[in-house]
Amino acid sequence: MLALSGAVSYARDCGAPALEGYPVKAAGTRIDSTFAYVGTTGMFAAAGFRRIVRTGARSAGLPRVVMRLDLAG
Repeated sequence: MLALSGAVSYARDCGAPALEGYPVKAAGTRIDSTFAYVGTTGMFAAAGFRRIVRTGARSAGLPRVVMRLDLAG
């Protein structure tokens, strides 16, 4: 969560209009940390990101989701 928080702060400071991430949807299950390097939807939601769409991509058999945080405005 600390890395995500730092990325959001850095993007804001640099004037980025938005950030996107592509985390896995763990759905309350434990996943091996080697597959969680992209983050989880819960972690992104806690940082204020909203779900845009579920992708066809998978990591550790779990679906990947596009999540976005609008910074402009």
